[in-house]
Amino acid sequence: MKYFINKFKIGLFVVTVLSGLLACGDFLDRPDPSAYTLPDFYQSDDQLFQAVNILYSSPWHDFSRGWIGVGDVQAGNHYQGGSVYWRLSHGSAAAEESLKDMSASLWAVNARANTTLENINLYAGPGTTLAGRNTAKGETLVWKAMAYFFMVRIYGGVPIIHNNSELMASGEYNTLFRAKVENVYEYIVKTLEQAIEWLPEKNKSGRIDKYSAYGLLAKVHLAKAGVGRSGDRNQADLDKARDYARKVINESGRTLAVWIVPPL
Repeated sequence: MKYFINKFKIGLFVVTVLSGLLACGDFLDRPDPSAYTLPDFYQSDDQLFQAVNILYSSPWHDFSRGWIGVGDVQAGNHYQGGSVYWRLSHGSAAAEESLKDMSASLWAVNARANTTLENINLYAGPGTTLAGRNTAKGETLVWKAMAYFFMVRIYGGVPIIHNNSELMASGEYNTLFRAKVENVYEYIVKTLEQAIEWLPEKNKSGRIDKYSAYGLLAKVHLAKAGVGRSGDRNQADLDKARDYARKVINESGRTLAVWIVPPL
C-alpha cells in the first residue's frame, strides 16, 4: 500500500512540475512591449512626437559633416588647410564622395519625413488629438522643406518626391527627372505654408512651432527672389521675406541671441 502511495505522490509531483513549466512558458512567451508594429504605435500624442524626433537628429549626420566644407570653408570663414573645399578642388574623389554623402543624407531626411506623414495619416489612433496630429505633421513638413531648401541651393534642380510608397509601387523611382529650380522653390513654399497652417504658435521647448516655419519661409523667399535673374531681385519675393521676418520679430516674443566676445 505504501508503495502505491509513494508512486502516486511521485506522479502528482511530476504533473505539478510539468504544469508549472507549461504555465511558466506561457507567462514568458509574451511579445516585447518595445517591439511595436506600425498599427500598435501612433496611439498617443507622445508617440506621434517620438516618431518625429528622429528628424531632429540622425538623418542629417552626413550632411552636417559636409556642409561645413561646402559652406564656410569655401567661403573662407573656416580654415581647413587639407580640405578639398579649402583648395576648391571640386573634381577630386574626396570632394565627390562628400557631396554624394551629403545628397544621400538629405534624401534620407525627405524619405523619413514622407514615411512619418504617411504613418500618422494611416495609423494615428483614437488616443491622439487633432492638435497633436497636426503639430507632428507640421514639424515634419518643416524638416522636409529644410532638406529641399539645402538641395536646391547645392544641387540645383532635383526630383520632387512627395510620397515614397506611391513612388515605389509605381516602379518609376529610377526614371525620375529633375524638377526645375523654380518648381522646387514653389514646392518648398507650399510645404511651409501647409506647415504654418498646422503648427501651434507655441510648441514644447526645443520643438518647431509656427514662427520657426515663418522664419524659414522668409529665408526661402529671400533666396527665391534671385532665381533666374541677373543683377536684380524679384520684388514680390523680397516683400514676402520682409513681411515674414517682421512677423517673427513682432509676434513670436523671441529675441536675438547676443554673444559678447571678450577682448584679447
